[in-house]
Amino acid sequence: MSSGNISLVDSIGSVQLAIQAAIRSTTSPEILNMFLKKENGALRTKLAGLDSDRILGRITQDAYESQAIDIVKMLEKLGEALNP
Repeated sequence: MSSGNISLVDSIGSVQLAIQAAIRSTTSPEILNMFLKKENGALRTKLAGLDSDRILGRITQDAYESQAIDIVKMLEKLGEALNP
């Protein structure tokens, strides 16, 4: 038997699983596109824009929460450090 790192999920497989999970869970194609392109800064900017839209009443609280949760999950999957 050969020796080495034997794992059920290698690094490429884990990236594929993260992408599949993001596709299943996201509600916005725009947010998904940013995740697939690994545009961390754009995701953070979108999150800040959502916050200001919520404060100004442009979007509902439910829409804000749904999209904000998607963005935070994707930032976590991209390995970004998050603050409360």
